[in-house]
Amino acid sequence: MLKNNLNWNLRESYVKTGTLSTRDSLNILMRATVDDDLAQRIFVDWDYERKQSYIESLFQGTNLTSVFVLADLKSITTGIKTDIELVKEQLLNDEVEKEDAEEELESLNDNLEYFQSLIDDGYDYLLLDGKHRSELLRETFLDKTFKFGDNFKNYLTTNKVGVNLKGRSLKNFDESLTEYLLDNTKTLMTVIRNGKIEDMQGIFVKTNSGLQLFPMELRICTMSVLARFVRDLTNPNENHTIYTFFKSLKGLSGKGTKSFEKKGHLLLLTYV
Repeated sequence: MLKNNLNWNLRESYVKTGTLSTRDSLNILMRATVDDDLAQRIFVDWDYERKQSYIESLFQGTNLTSVFVLADLKSITTGIKTDIELVKEQLLNDEVEKEDAEEELESLNDNLEYFQSLIDDGYDYLLLDGKHRSELLRETFLDKTFKFGDNFKNYLTTNKVGVNLKGRSLKNFDESLTEYLLDNTKTLMTVIRNGKIEDMQGIFVKTNSGLQLFPMELRICTMSVLARFVRDLTNPNENHTIYTFFKSLKGLSGKGTKSFEKKGHLLLLTYV
């Protein structure tokens, strides 16, 4: 027997998901940034077949099974500031150990500085999943360097006449074609309006287009202070000598879970 007057409510969601035209999607994606050092292996360029497949799915509408996941940077910094005030209040009320609170505040302030620097650089979003697709959309519709393959012979007509796209890029056609495609193709996008650093870490390592992450990648693909410090030590541009040393170690060669490709050098460094 059902009881009346029960007012059910879902917990308030800070996630907004919906379909957008490719034009509107690019407007957002061009204001987004990715920390490339988070997981370099994940961001190896897509090969020819993968690029062709995604653009074809974009034309077909089947690309809507792949979602762009972004975090609102201003919301992230707001959340960090809230956490800072909470820890300060707990410290004032003797609810936490002073040493623990000071370490937490140091970490929070470091993260606040990091994310604020992205905002200061002019970015509005942090792209958590979809870097390959974002770059490909730019390559196709903005730079117009993407060339259509064999499967694009019969996708378009103009004035009831078929148009063969094979071997061409959008720069080979009237601008009206680009405008038409921007408005008549769509992507699926999720924007996180609020969340803690741990939330961003969890989403990052769980998404990334289904690529399996290995143990050390899961540890190092975070936005924590320690993770960024370890990555910086082996950055080929900032510390080329250290990077070259680990690159030359035979024990890190191959494709195993402790190989250089799987971030084995970072695992080794954490033991030093």
